[in-house]
Amino acid sequence: MPSTLITGANRGLGFEFVCQYLVDGSQVYAACRDPASASELRHLIETSDGKLRMLAMDVTDPASVEAAAIELDSRLRCATWH
Repeated sequence: MPSTLITGANRGLGFEFVCQYLVDGSQVYAACRDPASASELRHLIETSDGKLRMLAMDVTDPASVEAAAIELDSRLRCATWH
């Protein structure tokens, strides 16, 4: 199954990309600055059969991008082994 990382995923075009990639059957990693306030994404996670994962990332903050990359790498490595 293809995997896709989408930034700015909690609204607008980012959210629409999340929806479209899910329809296409991709594993989607949705990144946004504040996952706690991303209510539409959280609802979509509940209905995605595990195909949607959310992670915190602020693309204007290099430390945040690095932390998200480490988290995503960890998730992908675990998925490869299971």
